[in-house]
Amino acid sequence: MRTSIPRIAVLCAGLALAASAAAPAGLAAQAPVPPEASAANAAADSRQLLDRYCVTCHNDRLETAGLSLQEIDTLHVAE
Repeated sequence: MRTSIPRIAVLCAGLALAASAAAPAGLAAQAPVPPEASAANAAADSRQLLDRYCVTCHNDRLETAGLSLQEIDTLHVAE
């Protein structure tokens, strides 16, 4: 099955968001975070996840499967 690069990027970003949503229950009692800050935090978490698990193979040098995630903007994945 052939998957387009934007779909893979959205999948990776979704996995990162799911991982960050699995925070300990004690954090839920904290004050709400503004949407801009939470989006930036999610993007940073996504970037860390991509750097740790994906960019090792999907970088500008190797481009495994023709995909490089090294410079993808995790705040604007669809673009």
